[in-house]
Amino acid sequence: TEQLCQALSAAHSLNILHLDIKPANVLLTPAGQVYLIDFGAARQFIAEGITQTMTAILTPGYAPIEQYSERVARGAYTDVYALAAVLYRMLTGKVPLNATDRASGFELPTPISLRPDMNPSLSQAIMKGLSFRYQKRYQTVMEFWDELPANKHYQNPFPAVGSELPTIIQVKPSFHFPEPEMIPVRGGEFIMGETVKWYQLGADNPAHTVRVDNFLIGKYPVTQNLWEAVMGNNPSHFKGKDLPVERVSWDDVQLFIQKLNQLTGKSYRLPTEAEWEYAARGGNKKDVTKYSGSDNIENVAWYGSNSGGKTHPVGQKSPNGLGIYDMSGNVWEWCSDWYSSYSSGSQTNPTGASSGSYRVNRGGSWYSDARFSRTSYRGNNSPTIRFYNIGFRLSRTE
Repeated sequence: TEQLCQALSAAHSLNILHLDIKPANVLLTPAGQVYLIDFGAARQFIAEGITQTMTAILTPGYAPIEQYSERVARGAYTDVYALAAVLYRMLTGKVPLNATDRASGFELPTPISLRPDMNPSLSQAIMKGLSFRYQKRYQTVMEFWDELPANKHYQNPFPAVGSELPTIIQVKPSFHFPEPEMIPVRGGEFIMGETVKWYQLGADNPAHTVRVDNFLIGKYPVTQNLWEAVMGNNPSHFKGKDLPVERVSWDDVQLFIQKLNQLTGKSYRLPTEAEWEYAARGGNKKDVTKYSGSDNIENVAWYGSNSGGKTHPVGQKSPNGLGIYDMSGNVWEWCSDWYSSYSSGSQTNPTGASSGSYRVNRGGSWYSDARFSRTSYRGNNSPTIRFYNIGFRLSRTE
């Protein structure tokens, strides 16, 4: 292991990544010398971690998730993952779970769960080397080496691991990820709730002053294209890659966001109800309109009278003053808050009640009457419900 780490460290000092470390590429001579062979997939990388070319072969089980994307940086941590995968294979007899399966929510068994006699510290070190997000891995191979238990001549490894491997699948990266377009929203103060006496069921949204900080919000509702890239499935009733995803519960959305954040290293979330309404009203541009971007619903929304009984591709109607589309109509959009009556007092960055039975959704849908698409109208549903008129939009703290 030490010779292998030293060889990789020397290559990395020359800004060279191997990118295809696996047992079949590690040779052990009768004299005990270790050779790392087949640098055919190797790439040079610059200090920031961007490789000069992003087209490479890879071996499933040994390649981390960044090798499946042409847009994601690689670094020494990429080879660390593969090195940890080799140790995992040698000591457990199992090839680690493919990174794409892990992206879909499958958990990688710990080495010690497969081989109970293993040193717990060794199992922990291997799992850190195999962290899905590169930021959580060892950043250099020698850092990995230093963290391995003191006795690094491991007893009774599984024999002849190279010969047990399945046929190597050499593929070009195919994990293309359409990251969401986000609109920056400068924070400010606005009047939230019913500012004009439009029809509203109940009296749970009195006008009150709210201040929000800067944040980012999706330019469009999340599309089926993005959902399928992250989750590997499409639950929508109406099918089309540019249509908003629907038939997703609030709970489903939380799982989607968790996986999206693992893939991107970012911190996406649902908008709070206050952020949603502030953005729908144009933020500090203060669109004083009934709907998001216009008093004429036909300009900005697909709703019950013009939708033809279906969702429509995002971005076909006019945006609001911030350049955000479909905040009125098309699909209802989940917010992060529990549903409860507003306070009539001033608030800063409100996040709603601490508990409840229903989650907020906003904006109306292709199925709704016009009144439900007003920027102030509040909807709510059980967080487990899935309807073909409910989707969502992403947000992120700036």
